[in-house]
Amino acid sequence: MAINLFIDTNIILDIFDNNRNEHKDSFKIFELIETEIIVGYLAESVLTTTDYILKKKFSKPQRQSLFKAINTLFIILPCTNIIFKKAIHTNMDDVEDSILYQIAVTNKLDYFVTNDVMFSKRLSSTILPVLTAKDFLKKI
Repeated sequence: MAINLFIDTNIILDIFDNNRNEHKDSFKIFELIETEIIVGYLAESVLTTTDYILKKKFSKPQRQSLFKAINTLFIILPCTNIIFKKAIHTNMDDVEDSILYQIAVTNKLDYFVTNDVMFSKRLSSTILPVLTAKDFLKKI
């Protein structure tokens, strides 16, 4: 049975930008998604944030190619009013992280993977395990 993994924005950025420090570990996760060992999930906001950041480095045709790969390999999850309400009523300081985490929890995913070390430390004992790419790869 495949592992259902929520992928944070920074993992996507790491996958497509080989100059980022966590590129290798994030890219290994991408390869596991390609081979269907893992099912990758993203929030719709991850796409817009990723495009905004990648505009500085990649041309429109290059970004389109990257997004075609994402569209083929990942399941895109929406943020609903119910999820948003849950997210803003948590004690997390970062609303974006809270929303993404609630999307993953609501969809009953197995892990939340992020290279935001502070985020992974803050939520390490919650119902949905939050791991860095490196820690996730060690775990499996």
